[in-house]
Amino acid sequence: MRTSREEILNPGEWLRQVVRDDEQLLKLLLGSGGLARAAYRLARAQCRACDGVDREPTLGELKLAARVIAHRTGRDSLLPIEPAQPPPRSDPKRCAAPTPPSRRAAQPPSEPSRPPLPPSRRVAS
Repeated sequence: MRTSREEILNPGEWLRQVVRDDEQLLKLLLGSGGLARAAYRLARAQCRACDGVDREPTLGELKLAARVIAHRTGRDSLLPIEPAQPPPRSDPKRCAAPTPPSRRAAQPPSEPSRPPLPPSRRVAS
């Protein structure tokens, strides 16, 4: 199952069609080339339908989508990925968690380097 126009433009309707029966989920799984891609597509559509914005799904959303697909298609639900950083705190009342932080470790800002003072302005010690 290739990414359809409806999956991008009308994710809520696409999501309803895909999850309404196990055969559609199996088509999504086989057409996506594996559980990870199928879970990504399902989670991305959920994010777009719920939030109204195109953002990357969180690891938790991906794992949930994988469990739904696996349960309904009789497959193993393990996604062998773990977060590099602890998940950000989010409001459980929201539809989805915020975009995860960057993969690069945060480094404190360094002081800007300054050129040495000209010889005439140096203070003797």
